Amino acid sequence: TVALFLLLCSWEGFVQAFDPLQRLFPGPWKTILIWFSEMRVWGPQAFSTGRTLALALLGASALAIPLAFGMVRFRTIRAGIEALFLVLQCLPLFVFTPILVALIGWGWTTVFLPSMLVVVFPLCTSLFKAIERVPKPYLDLFATYQVSSWRLFWHLQLPYALPVFFSSLRVAIATLGTT
Repeated sequence: TVALFLLLCSWEGFVQAFDPLQRLFPGPWKTILIWFSEMRVWGPQAFSTGRTLALALLGASALAIPLAFGMVRFRTIRAGIEALFLVLQCLPLFVFTPILVALIGWGWTTVFLPSMLVVVFPLCTSLFKAIERVPKPYLDLFATYQVSSWRLFWHLQLPYALPVFFSSLRVAIATLGTT
């Protein structure tokens, strides 16, 4: 906090000392005033973008959990999802936007779907890898009680993988901020 305060004060002092720079590099207080006065212009767009990115993160999280369950339970689903993720990660994101615009037109969906595609891969992959690392004694205990695969996933594997899932959510949030 002190370093930030000193930086802002030195910035303002530098701009005040060299008056011609104010047109090129306005001081922090002038920048903040302009930022607040123009909020009616950028505010709705920032809210719309934030809402879209939050929904993309929520949608990717909701999609990653069943995909990870399918990858754990069935080898064919695992092979198909891994191949799909490989293709999606090799293609640049800007390839999908013209295709989506041509198919469904420009709108909220053409921003939401690519954003969700960027996030679902790391979430699903990290969740799957964490589920694979559940200790064998835990799995043996659940096998002793003949627990169904869904209950095994819901009561053991998913809770065990949640710390990794939430840390990958942090990475996904940073990834969404750059798209």
